[in-house]
Amino acid sequence: GLTIKQITKIGYALRMPDPEATADMARLKVRVAYDRGKRRSQFSSALHLTDGPPGLDGA
Repeated sequence: GLTIKQITKIGYALRMPDPEATADMARLKVRVAYDRGKRRSQFSSALHLTDGPPGLDGA
């Protein structure tokens, strides 16, 4: 069979042979994850507003 490394390499080559595209995709994923995390922390701090004095999360 193929090693995991070979499979990964093939997968990358099939999906995006262009290194620039790979970098853009990685950047996009990071931005999406960051936005999602930011939204989640805003949401959870809204949920926990009554748990203690304001400013604990570094608002």
